[in-house]
Amino acid sequence: LQFFNKSLQNIQFSTSLIPVNRGIVATIYTRLENGVKINQIESTYKDVYKNKPFIRIKDGLPQLNEVIGTNYTDIGFVYNETT
Repeated sequence: LQFFNKSLQNIQFSTSLIPVNRGIVATIYTRLENGVKINQIESTYKDVYKNKPFIRIKDGLPQLNEVIGTNYTDIGFVYNETT
């Protein structure tokens, strides 16, 4: 996340109790520098994880049922320009 905001010192990282034997659901919030667009974020995530076969970048937010019992980590994001 510091790629998009060099002065980023803190992020909010929240976990949730979920009905699975193993795994984690994380919700992370951060502020980006002005002018950052969603396509920049998406392309950076895809580039960073392009050679990681068990990490999938999803359109929108991932669904828990798509990873239960698998080796996959699904990553998704929502960019809200007003907040």
